[in-house]
Amino acid sequence: IPTSSPLYNYYLDMVYEGAQRETIEQASEFTNAKVVYFVVNRYWARSKELISASKKQADDWAALAGDQIYVFKYVLD
Repeated sequence: IPTSSPLYNYYLDMVYEGAQRETIEQASEFTNAKVVYFVVNRYWARSKELISASKKQADDWAALAGDQIYVFKYVLD
């Protein structure tokens, strides 16, 4: 996501304010997307917290590249 995009603020909220489904829902409303993906790289300082929180709230998730990249899928109505 380009840092100049309004969508980037939702991403920053997920990373720095805690991965909350409410933020995903807001991003969905902003984009009219019914499916939203959130990606977390293990090298990030707070990755363990983000991964743990996202696993609890996402509808599905996958670990890639030897568990170095996590992709979380949120399906919204």
